[in-house]
Amino acid sequence: MGRLVRNYNTDLLKSPAIRSGYSCIDARPLAVKHASEVMLSSGDNPGGIGCKWVRWELPSGSEINSWWNHGVGQAKVQAAVTTQVTVKAWNGNTKVGKTSHDCPQNV
Repeated sequence: MGRLVRNYNTDLLKSPAIRSGYSCIDARPLAVKHASEVMLSSGDNPGGIGCKWVRWELPSGSEINSWWNHGVGQAKVQAAVTTQVTVKAWNGNTKVGKTSHDCPQNV
């Protein structure tokens, strides 16, 4: 099931405390057109950012229809142009994408 590429259980997003399952919006238009960074955090702080998080800057040149779209198939995703990103974590660790498993972002 594609997370962040379609709306799912959006009524649950009216509260910061999602008790079971998950909820998301299609985040591609927001990310591609309006954001400069992605941040994902744990759900242990109902009022805001959790105590564990990761974040990275978004690459420029992304397009809504191709970004985060794994539904096009693995071969097309692997053939896409990628940009290395540096992922920063709450504990001070950083990870620079060097292989296909290290969080390269397709544009």
